[in-house]
Amino acid sequence: MAVFLFLHPAPQYCDLSHPPNGTKIVMSRTTYRDSLERAEDAAATAAYARTRGEEHVPLELVKRLDAGDHPVRVWREHRAFTPEQLGAKAALSIGYLSEIEAGKKPRSIKAIRAIAGALKLDLDDLTGWLK
Repeated sequence: MAVFLFLHPAPQYCDLSHPPNGTKIVMSRTTYRDSLERAEDAAATAAYARTRGEEHVPLELVKRLDAGDHPVRVWREHRAFTPEQLGAKAALSIGYLSEIEAGKKPRSIKAIRAIAGALKLDLDDLTGWLK
C-alpha cells in the first residue's frame, strides 16, 4: 500500500511497507479504518495458519474450567471417557480418580501426568486450572 506524505509543501509518494523513520503519514479517516481492518484481517489469517491442525477447545469447556469445575473431570467428559475408562488408561484406581476429581485427595504429579497422557493433554492443560 502506498500513500502521499505531507512533510514538505509538495506531497511525496512513499511505500508504507518501508516508511522512513519518524515519518508522519496523513490519511483520511476512512483510509485509516480500512488499513486497520486489513491489518486485523491479516493478523487473524496468520493466527489461523499458525494454529491450523491444533485442537480447538469449545467455549463451554473453558467456561466450566473458569467456573472452577475440576479440570480432570471437565477434560474426561470432553473426551467422552467414563471414570472406568480413564482409570484403566491412566493405570489409576477408579476410587483414586474419583477422589482427585472431587478434590478430596491430594494429587501426585505422577497421577496427573498419567491422566494428562491418557487424555492426550499437555500437563499444564490440567495443572493450570488446579487451585
